[in-house]
Order: sequence, then structure tokens, then C-alpha cells
Amino acid sequence: MSIAEKSARGIHAPAALFSGHRIGAMILRHLYTLRRSKLRVLELMYWPTMQLFLWGFISTFFIEHSSWLARAGGVLISAVLLWDVLFRANLGVALSFIEEMWSRNLGSLFVTPLRPVEMIASLIIMSLVRTTIAVAPAAVLALPLFGTWAFSLGLPLAAFYFNLGAVLAKDVFVSNSPMSLIG
Repeated sequence: MSIAEKSARGIHAPAALFSGHRIGAMILRHLYTLRRSKLRVLELMYWPTMQLFLWGFISTFFIEHSSWLARAGGVLISAVLLWDVLFRANLGVALSFIEEMWSRNLGSLFVTPLRPVEMIASLIIMSLVRTTIAVAPAAVLALPLFGTWAFSLGLPLAAFYFNLGAVLAKDVFVSNSPMSLIG
């Protein structure tokens, strides 16, 4: 049976759960916004780098003035960088959504065939892009300045990023559920 015959009989193909083209379009929209403002990109990199300097110098002080804390210097800097990854990932989802509200574009988006799942997927991917832009310079600076390479964690670091994505997805789905609107 051809597609035209199925259409004539009222038999339609099931709709796909999500469209990669729509998700890509949303990501591209946010990338254009990010690329347009160099100050926004600079601000993304500024705070993680400042936290690296602050906690790096604090850990250097601890290393010089305490014998038992001397071994924990790299752990402290790595922990601060991972905490900043968690914070930036959460902030990335929130800011991307708030930008849609600020530009009064949210209503226009939901008039289009964009599904909420596609919007959430694009927000999560954009959050990971923002987090990478924010934390990568600080992580690279940690090696020459403080002798700490946060990526030496290996497989646990990959598990951390996987859990981060799962938590972001859960938080977005739970906060957008109908039950959250009631109470």
C-alpha cells in the first residue's frame, strides 16, 4: 500500500518522539545569541577562573602552612572545578530558558511544531556547551598555575558528567510537570 493510499484511508505514520532538526535549530539560535555577545562569553569564563584563583591560592596557603593539608591541595582545586561544572550546568539551563522569556519568544516557540521534549533537549545540550565554555579555560589554567589537572580523574569524571546530564533532565522534567503547577 502506498503512502497516498494510506493517507486516503486515514492511516497515518506515527509521529516521531522528537526531531533532530528542531533541536538543532534551537541550539543554533542560542549559539547565535552567545556568539553575538563577546561580553557574555567573557562573563561565562570569568567566574570559574576567579574561583580557580581564589581556591588555588587558598590551597597554596594550606600547603605551605599545614603538613596534613599538603596532600589535599589538588583535591580541593578539582572539587571546586567540579562544583563549578555543576553550578554552571544548572545555570545554563535556567539562563537559556529565561532568555526565551526575556525575548518574549516562548509563546512563539510553542505555536511552532516544537515539542516540550525537544525544547528540554536543546536546553540541556546548550547547558553543556555553556558549561564547557565556562570551565575549560579554568581547568586548563589549573595545570600551569597550581599543578592540578582535573581531567586526570578519568572514568569517574565521565560518570560525573553522565549523572549531571541525568539530574538536569530529571530537574527539568519534574519542574515542568503538571503536579509542580498545583503546589
